[in-house]
Amino acid sequence: MNAIDTRIARILAVGTRLAVALFAIGSILLVAGGTSPLANGWPPLHLASLPADLLALEPAAFLWVGLIVTIATPLLRVAVSTWSFGRAGEGRMAVLGGAVLVVVALAVAAGLAAG
Repeated sequence: MNAIDTRIARILAVGTRLAVALFAIGSILLVAGGTSPLANGWPPLHLASLPADLLALEPAAFLWVGLIVTIATPLLRVAVSTWSFGRAGEGRMAVLGGAVLVVVALAVAAGLAAG
C-alpha cells in the first residue's frame, strides 16, 4: 500500500470511528435524559449553536455532528484522491474527482437555498 492509499484508509477509519463515537455519545445522553428522539420530532440544525450545544451535552448536537462527520468523511476521501491524482499527473482522474466535488457543492447550495 502506498502513502496515498494509507492516508485515505486512515481518513476513512478515523472518520468512521469519530462518527460512531459521536452517535454513541448522543444516544447515551438521550437515554440518560429519558428522551426519545421521536417524541418531539427531530430538532433543527443550527451550525452556529453546535459548539455551545456540545459543551452543554445536548444529545441532538452530538447526533448532528456525527451525521456531519459521516457525510464529510467520504467527501474528504474524494478531495484527497483528487489532489493526489493531480500531483501524480493523472489529469483525467483529477478532473473527475473535481467534478464530483462540484456536484456535491451544487447540491448543498441547492439544499440550503431551498431551506
